[in-house]
Amino acid sequence: MCRNKLLRSSAITSKSHEKLQIVFVILICSIFLFIICSELYIVQHSVQIFSFYQYKKQSISTNKLILAIRHKILEIEKNLGISEKRHNSSNKTRDKSSETLSEHDEYHKFLSDSRKNTNTTFFFFNSTETFHKLFLTWLDTRTSSLPFEINFTLDHKHICEEQGQKLSVLIAVTSSATHLESRAAIRETWGGFAREKGAKVVFFLGIPKNSRYRTRIWDENTKFHDIIQATFLDTYTNLTLKTISVLKWISEACSFVKYVLKVDDDMFINVENFLNLTEMKNHSKAIMGELAHEWHPVRSSKNKWFTSYTDYPFNVYPDFVFGPSYLLTGDIIKLLYEESIQMKTFHLEDVYITGFVAEKLNIKRINLPAMFNTPRDLQPCNFKNLLSSHGHTPPDMRRHWMWLTRRNFKCDS
Repeated sequence: MCRNKLLRSSAITSKSHEKLQIVFVILICSIFLFIICSELYIVQHSVQIFSFYQYKKQSISTNKLILAIRHKILEIEKNLGISEKRHNSSNKTRDKSSETLSEHDEYHKFLSDSRKNTNTTFFFFNSTETFHKLFLTWLDTRTSSLPFEINFTLDHKHICEEQGQKLSVLIAVTSSATHLESRAAIRETWGGFAREKGAKVVFFLGIPKNSRYRTRIWDENTKFHDIIQATFLDTYTNLTLKTISVLKWISEACSFVKYVLKVDDDMFINVENFLNLTEMKNHSKAIMGELAHEWHPVRSSKNKWFTSYTDYPFNVYPDFVFGPSYLLTGDIIKLLYEESIQMKTFHLEDVYITGFVAEKLNIKRINLPAMFNTPRDLQPCNFKNLLSSHGHTPPDMRRHWMWLTRRNFKCDS
């Protein structure tokens, strides 16, 4: 009998232990889920928020800049004639439980908080008059000049007769100095076709680090007479300088051209569609391409496109078009060049030229839906609806071109 009691007691104790183990497992899982959710929330919102902790970590000069911007907000508020009194009275008639704050309301809340507490979170507005004015104020603090003058070791000003007065489209290919095969593939495929249709195709290079390429580039240029080489090292970090060199050369040698198509050397272009576009549309003072609207800076230092708060303190870039390919009207080339050499350059070429500089000059940026800066399906029936496709190797270009020039295919209507 005593033995049975001991067995029952042992069984009860065992069940209690099992329950405790289950509770413990549930508790651990709950903590784990909470940590994961917290991390997801932080990752999702960290791009848009410039916390006071991050603000304190910046250099003294950056802190002064942020404070200057903050004071400028108050000036802009006064200039815009936004009345806090009107804001407060409108709040009384609003059902706060069912409506979110409007942008102006959020703006006033930001100003009010910043007056009360210097430890407030900083965030900046997207695509509003306030953001535009704040951004231009920030640009004014970046007034500078290029540390050296861009000159050309290889030049062909004769490419544009009469400064391009009769030229509809100039295709400026920004090419890596070492990409001889990419340039050859372009000449053999869509670039050669563009020349047949009356467009001009020019390749823009820097100076290669490896000296053995210099002789090869010289021989290439002697054969084709289509290379413009500027006096800076041909590196990824100098892409902004390369585009500035494009603007300089065109403003000096081809200033009357109607359109400039700027492309990278791994783009595949539907020349016929582009020529039709330039003939049908009569744009002025515009940049056209795949538009990036309210694009957030990348804040991870491990990323190729990393931008620190010191380099750019706002939570969004002004509208810009992606760099692998975009179309510019000829009447803005000189404006872009002259403005681009008057401010401190930015490491992201497309953000700098089509965002910062274009915003300063109030140049329109227009989205072209068929202009892709990602690889696209280039089967003939798909290609006829495209303007551009990105990320193509020389063999890829030749293979697609061979297929596209066959005339025996049919497309469903």
